[in-house]
Amino acid sequence: MSMTNTRMVLEALNGVHPMQLPESTIFHEVNLQAARALTLTEVRDALRELEAKDLAVGTRDELNGVTRWRITNLGRSELRV
Repeated sequence: MSMTNTRMVLEALNGVHPMQLPESTIFHEVNLQAARALTLTEVRDALRELEAKDLAVGTRDELNGVTRWRITNLGRSELRV
């Protein structure tokens, strides 16, 4: 996993903190900044990596199936490093 991908996702989430972003919006936001277009799989991999490190948290809406993500305080600290 590219650190660039995870950083771009963190920056997208940080831009709307403390609100949550739907996964589809993160995909589009990241691709506006990326030097090359990322696949949805690459963005999802980055989100899972961030969640595993407690840098982001995803919440799935059981009614509509949409997963929304937010950056954690640890994730915000990581951006400052």
